Amino acid sequence: MGAGCDELVILVHGTGASQRGPKGQERWWQPESAFAQEILTELSRQASDNADRHFRLEAFVWSGANSERERRIAGQTLAERLKDLEGRRIPFHLVGHSHGGSVIWHAMRRMLRDGRPRSLRSWTTVGTPFLTFGDRGAFYLVLFLFLSLFTVGMAYLLLGSLPGIYATELGRIVRDVPPLALVGVLAGGAVVVALVAYSLVVFALQLWRRVHGRSRQISAHDAVFLGERWLPLAHPEDEPINALRASVIQPAEPFMPRLKAGLGVREAGKFETAREEGPADRRPARPPITLGTAATAVVSLIAAPFYNRIVAPLLDQFLWETAKQVAQGNDVAGEYLIRCDRAPPELLSCWKEGSPDFLAKLSTLADSSAAGTARNIRSRLAAIGEGTSPVSAFSSALSWREVIHTAYFEPGCGVAAIVAQRIIESGGVAGAAGPTSSAASAGPASRKQRLFRPRYLYLALTGAAAAVCAAASISTVAIERAWLWPYTNAFQIDRIYTSLFEARATSLRLMQGLDKILIHWVLLDRTEMAISTALKLDDMIRYMGVNARLERLQDIAFAIGAKGSAADLALLLRSDFCAKRGPSCLEGRNKDEVTAYLLAHAAAGGRAAGNGFHRIPEKQLEEMVSKASRDTWSPEYLVRVMLHAGAFELAERFAAVNSSFCDGVRDWARESPDGVPTNSIPSLSGCAD
Repeated sequence: MGAGCDELVILVHGTGASQRGPKGQERWWQPESAFAQEILTELSRQASDNADRHFRLEAFVWSGANSERERRIAGQTLAERLKDLEGRRIPFHLVGHSHGGSVIWHAMRRMLRDGRPRSLRSWTTVGTPFLTFGDRGAFYLVLFLFLSLFTVGMAYLLLGSLPGIYATELGRIVRDVPPLALVGVLAGGAVVVALVAYSLVVFALQLWRRVHGRSRQISAHDAVFLGERWLPLAHPEDEPINALRASVIQPAEPFMPRLKAGLGVREAGKFETAREEGPADRRPARPPITLGTAATAVVSLIAAPFYNRIVAPLLDQFLWETAKQVAQGNDVAGEYLIRCDRAPPELLSCWKEGSPDFLAKLSTLADSSAAGTARNIRSRLAAIGEGTSPVSAFSSALSWREVIHTAYFEPGCGVAAIVAQRIIESGGVAGAAGPTSSAASAGPASRKQRLFRPRYLYLALTGAAAAVCAAASISTVAIERAWLWPYTNAFQIDRIYTSLFEARATSLRLMQGLDKILIHWVLLDRTEMAISTALKLDDMIRYMGVNARLERLQDIAFAIGAKGSAADLALLLRSDFCAKRGPSCLEGRNKDEVTAYLLAHAAAGGRAAGNGFHRIPEKQLEEMVSKASRDTWSPEYLVRVMLHAGAFELAERFAAVNSSFCDGVRDWARESPDGVPTNSIPSLSGCAD
């Protein structure tokens, strides 16, 4: 430290103290306050023998909200300010009250990531509750693992297929479906998605906290560095510290009223059974037994045990956990308060109890102020009851001097002198113990705390979340099936397929339009349904001709070729069009003939669509021809099939290796409904009659 360089004393206020006080009533952390000026006076007096040391005060103001998130943000901001002082080699001291000490602690931890702050001379915490956060335990982690798997499974099993069904039909569905049905499906889906996201995020945060929790603790050497410069001032009866400590270790108290089963009268918030003991004139009056009271008694006999043993205790735990979260200011996702004490866990070995005189003086100041509080409360209530004072005036009955936590800065308490002495004794070299007991004290600061975890509440909330997810998923699917599904192509296809084989619903007009229906089914990825329909036309041949099944399969093969789907073609060729039909297979033809016929039409569909798919069926057809004999089918018939399918180039290639080619061409020309002459097609002109 260079000569003439002022040492900076930074004052950090606590929760709810960020507002500046009026002139003459400044808060302790304002540089112009009586407490701050007392510190400067003490520093000047105690440093009178060292003319090179000069001090100035600075206030660090943060939001003051009872929020762990805000405290950490303030700690980061303070750390940036201290790094600036470190860069300019300005020595500094820190003094924080209540959660202002928590802000300082967060700043110290953040600064240690970049190395030890050499300009730090001392840091003092006054009445600071040091909070340690961790995960909620292995039981909570397992529950959220189950909830994550359950919600993801429900969303996938019940809702996973919906995006694929409605992606291509969304515009029409939105236009045609009743708005309330659409809102119901979207709301149910949103609930499920929210529960899935919530369970996954909470599980990830808890797992991360459990795995990386220890890495956030400072090292032993850094703890010694901070401990040597730390002055803790905290009374054993400090109210917020003990209250926060109780919130960690104490289970829930009964908040909800309990019910008494049976007929009775309402007394002290309970149903008390009427007693028969004592003189008749002193017995409590039994309520008249009516149909209503009898029904109430029966219901209470059933409901009271369930409510008293399950519902009420769970509500007690829920209310207690909610109150704890608010009091602790715990608003950091995935974290849970597991410890509260007057010292951080890393600095327990550095804790030193305050001197007995100092602690006794604090107690005396608080007790003397509390003596007149009862009189103030009575007078305020009287004024409010008479209407001469508003209800809000009751808050002024407390001066807050009755509370030890706010009595540290009262005149005559001696905190300013203790802080000044610690600053002077630091002297640029840390290690002075300050005005505390000479020996380190384990005391209450290092006492092992028993952590209370509301496991039954965790279990109940997890079950409730799973039930909500299941209910939302099932209701969403129910609404979708009742209101949205009838507007989809898939539903219409299913209805048509069903109606085709219902005798009362089948009409000649419908059967005559079956070709187009089958083709549309193939294009809508319902190829298996189209094949099944074509093979079930045994009873309808009288309407559609003796070649009904084969002609329908031909239409399907052509549509598959136009679609260009190798998977659908394989499905068609694997279909059981020859099952239970004997050697003649289908319409008097054997299986190889039918297969060749279908391949030829699939090639024709690919050529018509220009998608290049025709090469696949043509290659399979060539392999069949190379292995076939005249006993399998006649070349004339095969060529006739190719020509009927429009595969002229393929037929021409077969003409080069088979002398019977022209016989098939002539047969095809004669069978052609338009009587197409063979010389009208250049590649077939050699077969002209």
